[in-house]
Amino acid sequence: MGWEDRIDTNPKVLGGKPAVKGTRIAVALVCELLDAGSSVADVLDSYPFLSLGDIKACQLYAEKHGAARQGQVEIDEDGIHLPSKSLAWEKTLPLQSE
Repeated sequence: MGWEDRIDTNPKVLGGKPAVKGTRIAVALVCELLDAGSSVADVLDSYPFLSLGDIKACQLYAEKHGAARQGQVEIDEDGIHLPSKSLAWEKTLPLQSE
C-alpha cells in the first residue's frame, strides 16, 4: 500500500491541497509538524484519528512532491498558524505543552 491509497487531492477539501483521505488534515500540516520537531507520537496524540500509515504516507507524498511543504502552515512559539485565502483572517492553534 503506497501513499496513493491514503492521500487525496479533492477540490472540495482544503481547496484541492493534498490531504489524508477522509480527513481535513493536509499533508503539509503533518510535514510541518514533523519538520518543526514534533515526533510521530506527538502528531498521533494530537490527531488520534490518524494512523502511523497516514503519517508515513504524508512523508512519502512530500518526498515525491516537494511542493507539499511550501508555506501552507507556519509554526512558531505562539502556535500553529493556518492562513486563510483572505489576509483578513488567520487561525492560530496553541501548541500543546508537555
